[in-house]
Amino acid sequence: MLYEIKSVLQFGILNFTFRVRPSESISPHDAMMTYPVTCPTCFETFEIAIPPVAEMPAEYDYDCEVCCRPMLIILNSPEDIYAQSLAD
Repeated sequence: MLYEIKSVLQFGILNFTFRVRPSESISPHDAMMTYPVTCPTCFETFEIAIPPVAEMPAEYDYDCEVCCRPMLIILNSPEDIYAQSLAD
């Protein structure tokens, strides 16, 4: 027996399905963690996927999902994540 999980975006742009067997449980360590980040240029907040704690500290070059301006996202720990502007 398979369980189906479906996801559809608001405008139908993305539609995907994945199946999980009941015996194949997803552990919390395998789940993707997200964190809210505020753009230092437009001050809009959006969520980013963060790496596992074992891969921190890390830095990502990232473009704001709202205004498309470049920023550097600094991930020191799960409690210490922030964005810094790259535009000068």
